[in-house]
Formats: sequence, structure tokens, C-alpha cells
Amino acid sequence: MGRAARMIARGFRGLMMGCMTDLERENTVALRAMQALLGLVSGGIRGVSVELVADTVVLYVAVRQRTAELDEDLDDIVFKFDALLDELTSWEVKVHDGPPDLNWPGRSKRLVYLAKQ
Repeated sequence: MGRAARMIARGFRGLMMGCMTDLERENTVALRAMQALLGLVSGGIRGVSVELVADTVVLYVAVRQRTAELDEDLDDIVFKFDALLDELTSWEVKVHDGPPDLNWPGRSKRLVYLAKQ
């Protein structure tokens, strides 16, 4: 069984235990973010990016206009994301009211979703 198959078989439980390189951890977080977004991206979300800082996942979200409904969607995304990454428990969500342009702090991070303009 190859390394990738062993990682899948373990369910990525070794994510924070030093079993993966930094790039593998970042790729896994990006993949899980995309999975968490499936079916939960509303029209108010303009862009999503992720950053892994030590054992904390930082989720950057650019929105058209922040509303209570959008905050619920973001809570659902984080809940689903957390379930996909069993080992990570520390979260930070940074919401940017505005376009995902160069002023958006998430623009220089790992981009996982960008709405058409």
C-alpha cells in the first residue's frame, strides 16, 4: 500500500501529529475546505481562502453584505469543515465586507473559492 493510500486509510488522523509535510497538511486543509463549501456557498459569498497557522485553521471569507443568514451559513461551513478535519479544533473566521480584491486579507492565502464578478 502506497503512502497516499495509507493516509486515506487512516482518515487523515495524523494531520496534526507530524506525519505529513507542511505542503501535505495545507493541501489536505484546502481539500477539506472545498468539501465543506459544497452546497453551502450562498450568493453573498464572494471568495473563500484558508490558511493553516500552527494548529489553527484561519478561514477568510469575502462577502457582499454581512447578514444573520450569511453568519448561519458560515457557522454551517465551519461545523462541516471541523467534522472533516477531526484533529483540528482551533478555528478563526475572518469576514471581509467587500470584493475579494487585493485589499482582502485572504487574497494572498490558499484560495479555494472565487465567485464570478
